[in-house]
Amino acid sequence: MNSKIAVIMPVYNAGKFLKGSIESVLAQKFKDISLICIDDVSIDDSSKIIEEYSKNDSRVIYLKNDENSGPSATRNRGLDYVYENMPNVEYITFVDADDKIDENTFEKWYNEIDPKGIIIEPFDFAEHRTFLLYSHVKVRIAASTGLFFFYEIKEVKIWKQM
Repeated sequence: MNSKIAVIMPVYNAGKFLKGSIESVLAQKFKDISLICIDDVSIDDSSKIIEEYSKNDSRVIYLKNDENSGPSATRNRGLDYVYENMPNVEYITFVDADDKIDENTFEKWYNEIDPKGIIIEPFDFAEHRTFLLYSHVKVRIAASTGLFFFYEIKEVKIWKQM
């Protein structure tokens, strides 16, 4: 799939919230997206929910870890998938499995992005947390410290989570 935006969603025992989160991504007015859901060996119904969405909507990609790896490794697996399988994706972002985003989120951001730069700004979620959008960088996350590490070919930039 050659989407403009790849949305990575790490999932662990989020069955209670997962449908709402997936629906909020799929309901975006900006439709040129792929949603990569990575189940981190949930013991609830999360994997069944993801599997059902992936069967009914080609934008949903279902991956499952072999063993519980934690949120950072699960996000990195999503990034690896994008870099290995979606070479033409323009932007990568994360949405947590218990978050809901406004239906205009991606359309607004895509139309306002400076293609030469990296956008790292918080904005309001329909529910819950902060959202970050990454452009043309390889991202590794150290969740325990709240730091985001951006690996580029020649330099590393460290930003605090907003």
